[in-house]
Amino acid sequence: MLIADEPTGELDETTEHRLLGMLVSRSMQGKTVIVASHSANVRRVADRVLQLRDGQVVTP
Repeated sequence: MLIADEPTGELDETTEHRLLGMLVSRSMQGKTVIVASHSANVRRVADRVLQLRDGQVVTP
């Protein structure tokens, strides 16, 4: 299991793309990857997106 909190927060677009590719690769290898992020690019590559509002899970 890999847990990442804002892993792309301070990256340029090229580096963000490379990092997301690595995370997707790990997921495709059967690893669980959990990412907390505000990035639209992270949401685009995610298999599942959960949003929190006031500490509660809401439908995106």
